[in-house]
Amino acid sequence: PVAVHQDVNLYVCELEGEGEDFPAYPLKRGRQAYLLCMEGEVEVQSRDGDGNDGDAVALARHDACQLFGEREVALALTPSGGNAHVLMIEMRKR
Repeated sequence: PVAVHQDVNLYVCELEGEGEDFPAYPLKRGRQAYLLCMEGEVEVQSRDGDGNDGDAVALARHDACQLFGEREVALALTPSGGNAHVLMIEMRKR
């Protein structure tokens, strides 16, 4: 294990095969997330705490995005993406 002396959670996701997705992750109020697509292509979808859909963002290899505040975050492979690896760093919002 790696010791990180901060209020942070690290998640790694591997998506394989067309149509595979990652279940929605509940990003809580006062938190933020940084997503990095390490390989492949994914679509990041978010829904705020009131159930309103946010804009979907397509990430290709080495692309990243930030998400803030209370929302659900979901990942899905793009049709042309093949397999994908995504790193999500979730932390207290500053």
